[in-house]
Amino acid sequence: MSNKLTTSSFSIKECHSDNAIVVDHLTLTYDEQIIQKDLNFTVKHNDIFIIMGNSGSGKSTLMRAMIGLDRPSHGDIYYRCNNEYNGYWQSSKAVQLRMMQQYGVMFQSSALFSSMTLLDNVSLRLIETTQYSVSRIRKIAYYKLALVGLKGFEHYFPAEISGGMQKRVAIARAMAMDPPILYFDEPSAGLDPLSSKLLDDLLLELRDSMGITMVIVTHELDSIFSIANDAIFLDQGQKTIIAKGNPNAMLLDDSHPQVQAFLRRDNAVLSEKVKQ
Repeated sequence: MSNKLTTSSFSIKECHSDNAIVVDHLTLTYDEQIIQKDLNFTVKHNDIFIIMGNSGSGKSTLMRAMIGLDRPSHGDIYYRCNNEYNGYWQSSKAVQLRMMQQYGVMFQSSALFSSMTLLDNVSLRLIETTQYSVSRIRKIAYYKLALVGLKGFEHYFPAEISGGMQKRVAIARAMAMDPPILYFDEPSAGLDPLSSKLLDDLLLELRDSMGITMVIVTHELDSIFSIANDAIFLDQGQKTIIAKGNPNAMLLDDSHPQVQAFLRRDNAVLSEKVKQ
């Protein structure tokens, strides 16, 4: 199948330089059971884009399709690569590999190798996918760890640092190849409120200083309200997107009770937003 833009069903107006990712009529299934259907949305360059919804709504399943781990039953994800948009799932393996260089991924558990130092964890993808010299790889890994505030911890092992620091190592590793897009699956999971706030501050800093586009699966209200530029809400009952936009605007829109119940479940957060 051709990977030219003309094969897509989405409007060509969605494919302009403002959009880093275009998700077009995506349907996700598991054992022939529909998880989500007819998903359509765009992620703009330099935005922090939140995928939210209740447990079991398919948030992580959507992310797995977007990063090439699970094939959707219908639709595609378009990335801008070499000045044109390519549908990931309709492309050749060679084109898919080029598109995979557009993004890095931080998984929920951080997924660090316990027997490797932080420096070695960050270096691993560079070793496996580049022809860089050992000295260059080490310089890059040192730099990425410094970017996330871990200068001086390069030779520690994951078990010797806190959970919040492990999350930072996972971010440094995701950034190793300088991708313009980063994906995060529940980055604040297991963190105390202060560590979660510090992680949010780091994401904002990286977005602002490096122009990174971020797609984040999360249910954490503090993060959703404080860092998101744009968001979608996946509804488990209707099995599709029922709301799009900035979460602060969603809070003022009472047309979807499910969204309101999700965003207003923490009265402390709601009270603070109403004050603003």
